[in-house]
Amino acid sequence: MKEVSNKSMNTLKESVDYLNLYFDYLKYERNYSMYTIKAYLKDISDFKLFFTKEGFCESYLEIKRLKTVELYLGYLRKQKGRDNEKQTNRSIARKLSSLRGFYRFLKLKGFIEINVFENIESVKIDQPLAKRIDNKEIELLFKSIILNTPLNIRNYLILDMLILLGIRASEITAIKLQDINISRGDILIHGKGSKDRLLPLTTPLMRELQDYIAYTRVILINKSRQENFSDILLLNKNGDPLTVRGLQKILISLVKKTGETYKIHPHMIRHSFASEMLKNGADLRVIQELLGHESIKTTQKYTQISNEDLFKNYQQKMGKIKNKE
Repeated sequence: MKEVSNKSMNTLKESVDYLNLYFDYLKYERNYSMYTIKAYLKDISDFKLFFTKEGFCESYLEIKRLKTVELYLGYLRKQKGRDNEKQTNRSIARKLSSLRGFYRFLKLKGFIEINVFENIESVKIDQPLAKRIDNKEIELLFKSIILNTPLNIRNYLILDMLILLGIRASEITAIKLQDINISRGDILIHGKGSKDRLLPLTTPLMRELQDYIAYTRVILINKSRQENFSDILLLNKNGDPLTVRGLQKILISLVKKTGETYKIHPHMIRHSFASEMLKNGADLRVIQELLGHESIKTTQKYTQISNEDLFKNYQQKMGKIKNKE
């Protein structure tokens, strides 16, 4: 067998479409969303446009000097975004993160030996305080719901689950009937990147779920025109799966009923969950697991201002708030 020369190997490497390989890696191995993947590939392509236009090199594999990356960061700081303002540290940090992940992938797959981005410090960004709603506002939201219709009963359950479980809008709308285990007292949450986690349920919340599934959901699903009934837990007024957009509309309508004027988003309730857990003495790592965060840094952003027992104590406290008359 003939030995492959370095020149032949380089030619072979240049024929590889690294972005397509990275696309497959992010989609099938990391389970990233198409929106996230497109953003990453755009950042990576912009970097190549820079170093080829400046004449530094022609291939991603030729980036071996820190100086090239430093020049690119300097170039980014001078560029203006869509609003004609200079790019913020946040946008630069995102681009740097995209490139760091891409070059980590190239090294992992053996395409490069030196990853210059390993030695590049992250761009410091100011973390804004997460918007949240306080306990008084939560109490008013519960009081605004009169449990006299199937939709109101569903809305009460939605609010209860968001507050007691701290889950994302995309997670609560994805819950299926088989994800709920009443006998064991927990619920399976399908998080970002296909990462699942089990969360404990309080006895009152389990009763709510049982009643909703046995009575309220049956009424709603009978309104569906679909031939095959959905196994999704939460349904809209037509008996079809509730969407994230539909959830947002429900929360907005509840705020209007309270007479308040603030803008609400499901993530605000999630922020409140994290802050209250921290106040009740939960460890940051525990909160990270409950929220389903991959990085502890994300959890720190939510909790600027241990265990299952702390979680239960928090739920019981919030249960008392909603039941106030």
